[in-house]
Amino acid sequence: MVTKAVLEIRYTSERPTQFVELEARRYQLGSAFAELSQERGEIPLFGREISRVQFCLIPDNGGDTWLVEPLGTTQTFLGEERIDNADSGQLFVIPPNTHILVPGARIMVRATQHYRSGESAVEEWAKLQDSIYDRLFDEVAIDPGETGQEHDSPHARQMLRNLLDRQTTAFVNTAGDEAIQSANAAALRLAVLKSIASTSSATMSYHDNDGPQRPGQVQSLVNIIAMDLLLDLKRENVAGDFQRLESGFERSFERLYANMPVGDRRAIAKWFLSSNVWNSIFNFGPITDLMELEIVTEVMVVRYDRIYVERFDRLERYHYRFSSPEQLLVIVKRLANRANREINQSAAMVDFPLSDGSRVNAIIAPLSHSGPCVTIRKHRKSIRLTLDILAGPGGSLNAGMASFIKACVLGRKNVIVSGGTGTGKTTLLNAMSAYVPNGQRVVTIEDTAELALANEHVVSLVSRPKNAEGGGEVTIRDLLRNSLRMRPDRIIVGECRGGEAVDMLQALNTGHAGSMTTAHANGPAEMLMRLEVMVLQGEPNLPVHAIRQQIANALDIIVQLSRVPRPGEPGRSIKLVTSICEVIGIHPLSGEIMVEPIFEFAGFTRDTRPIFLFTGYLPSFVEELDEMISLYQASGEGFEPLPLEDMFMTEVAA
Repeated sequence: MVTKAVLEIRYTSERPTQFVELEARRYQLGSAFAELSQERGEIPLFGREISRVQFCLIPDNGGDTWLVEPLGTTQTFLGEERIDNADSGQLFVIPPNTHILVPGARIMVRATQHYRSGESAVEEWAKLQDSIYDRLFDEVAIDPGETGQEHDSPHARQMLRNLLDRQTTAFVNTAGDEAIQSANAAALRLAVLKSIASTSSATMSYHDNDGPQRPGQVQSLVNIIAMDLLLDLKRENVAGDFQRLESGFERSFERLYANMPVGDRRAIAKWFLSSNVWNSIFNFGPITDLMELEIVTEVMVVRYDRIYVERFDRLERYHYRFSSPEQLLVIVKRLANRANREINQSAAMVDFPLSDGSRVNAIIAPLSHSGPCVTIRKHRKSIRLTLDILAGPGGSLNAGMASFIKACVLGRKNVIVSGGTGTGKTTLLNAMSAYVPNGQRVVTIEDTAELALANEHVVSLVSRPKNAEGGGEVTIRDLLRNSLRMRPDRIIVGECRGGEAVDMLQALNTGHAGSMTTAHANGPAEMLMRLEVMVLQGEPNLPVHAIRQQIANALDIIVQLSRVPRPGEPGRSIKLVTSICEVIGIHPLSGEIMVEPIFEFAGFTRDTRPIFLFTGYLPSFVEELDEMISLYQASGEGFEPLPLEDMFMTEVAA
C-alpha cells in the first residue's frame, strides 16, 4: 500500500481517536460499515446520528488533494461551511488543516509529508537555532566568542536557561512546518540511535542536568519506532539494529509524524533546538550527541560544515554541522581551556585529553587552510575488551593466539604492539595488561591516561606539555628515566614514538622483564627499523650495530595489528592481529635483526571469517611456556591456558 494521507477521526465521546492510512482511491464513511476495509474502501463512523453513508472521500491530483462528497441526511460541515444541503453530486475541495464535522466527531485528512533527509533537512532547523543563539547573546550582552567563565556560573546558567526557553518558544510558535518536521525527525532519529547504543554499554553523558529536559513523550515515540522497525535492542545485535534504523526510519517517521498532535511536535522541536543551542554554549556544539554514543569510536571535524564519524569500522558523513568556523573555533578554545591548554595563531596545534579519557587533536589557521580541524579519538571507558572477547567470533585473533599472548605476559616476555593509527594497539595493550600478576609493581607511562589496569599495585604517570610560557614540560623520556628509580617490576609505555626508545630499551635490558609498549609501524620488519630511527633521535652518536644488539636483546615478541578490508563490503575494514613474531637475534652475515613469525593472518573464509595460521615455528622459549602452563594449571589462579598442542594448531579454511 502506498499511503497518500492519514485520516484522523476524533470523537466527542470517550471513544478513542482513530487513524486510518488512505490510499489514492475512493472511500465511503458511515454507520453502515462495521469494520475498516481498505479493499472495499469502507471506513466505519460511530454515532447515533451518523447516516449509513455520511460522505465520500475522493482523491484528486494523484492523492495530493482530497475532495468530499456529502451523502448523509444529517448535518455535515467542512470547516464553518455546511455542505450536506448542497446539490447532489457536488464535490468540495478539503483545504489543508480543515476539519469535517459530523454529529459526534471531528475528522481531518492529513497529507503525508516526506521530510527531506540529509543536509537540506538540517538547514531548516539549523537556521532557527543559529538565530536563537545570536539573539540570546545579544540579549545578555555577552560576546559569544569569549571562552572563559563569563557565562558558566550558576547565576549565568539560570539566566541563559530562562532566556533560552523564551526565545525557543517564540521561534517554534512561528516556525514553518518543514522546520518543525525536520527537527522532530532529527530528534527522534537521534533518540532511537541512543537507545540502540545504550544496549552495548552504559551511555556516557556530557549534558549538564540543569540544561533543557527531554519531553516525556519522546520515549514513547522511540518505543513505537523501535517496534515498527523490529529492533532487537540487544548487545549482540547493535550493528543489525543500526542498519534497520538507517533503512526504515524515514518510512516509520512519516507514518508516526502524521498522527502526532501539534503540541507534541512543537514540544519536541523546542527541546531539540534549545538543547542544540545549550550544547553550543556549554558542551561540544552539534557533536555533543556523538560524544555520548559508544558505537561512535572517532569524530573528525574536517571543517565547520563537514563532519565524519567512525562507527562499526566505517567512516561516514555526519549531516549536522557547526554554524560557522567562528563557532567551531570558540568550542575548540573552550575545550582546550578546560584542559589547561591554549590554542591561538601563534600556537595553532594542540593535543589534550577530555575528562573521560578521549583524546583531542585540534589545528587551526594559519596551519589549517580550511579553518579549524578537530579529531577526537573516543575512549570506550565503559567497554573493557579482554583477550577472550577479542578472540571471540569475528574477533581480532583466535583462541590459540590469545592464549599464547597471555602466556607471554605471564612468562615476563617483553612485548611491543605494532600497528597503524586506529588499529587497536591501546585496546590490545589494555587486554594484555590484565594478565600481569597482582604481586608485581607496575609503572605505566602515557601521554593521555588510557590504560586501565585491574592490578592492585599500579603507578600511573602522565606526561605534561609546555605551558603558555614555554616551560614546565615533562616528556615520556623524563618519566621513563624517573620510573627506573621507582623500583618497578614492569614498565608499560602507552606509546613509544621518539628518543624515549633509548631509555625503554635500557629498561628492558636491565631487569624489567615483562614490560610492554606500542609503536606505529606497518609490519614487524618496519617496526624494527623504526626503533632504530627512534633510538638515533635520542642518541644520534650510537653505532647502528650497538642499537640493533640492544633491540635484539630487549625484545622478545612483536604483535602486529592492521586494518584489513572486509571482503564484499567496500569502505569497511576489520582490525586484526596479522602476525605474532619472535625476535631471535642478529644475522651473522648481514647484521640485520631476524624475526620469525609464529602466527599469521591468512585471509578470509567464504563466510568472511578471518583465518589465522600457526606457521610451524615454535618460539625458542616454548619449554618455559610449557612449565608455566603446568604451574598455573596447578595453582588455580584463574588463568586457564590452552595446552601447547591446541595453542599451536593450524586452522583450515572452511
